[in-house]
Amino acid sequence: MEEKEKMTFPLEGASCCPNCQCEERLLENILNQLDEEGIIFKASFPNGFAFQIPLFDPKKATAILSPTIKIPTVYIRYDICAECKTIYCVGINVVEQPAQVQFQGPPQNMSGGRSHP
Repeated sequence: MEEKEKMTFPLEGASCCPNCQCEERLLENILNQLDEEGIIFKASFPNGFAFQIPLFDPKKATAILSPTIKIPTVYIRYDICAECKTIYCVGINVVEQPAQVQFQGPPQNMSGGRSHP
């Protein structure tokens, strides 16, 4: 049986739209425009936009409470074609980062901000 080669990251994604081959990217254009206007610094988004997917076993969630525990996280970098608006992957990376536990607070007041006696 042939052994699979281990994947190494980061992986490069599409350099142009897989649908229409346009090389112009909508989100990249937005970042450039906002940077030029001084609203944001493009350097704050070195990898553009990404879906972040932490990979952990929910059965082991109590073990994640320690800040020293690191879990693998997949970053799927994406952009949108400026021509046909297709969302496509421009790269993938897997990194280990400290676990972040989010505690859910009390339910929000659903009365539009008014409090009742």
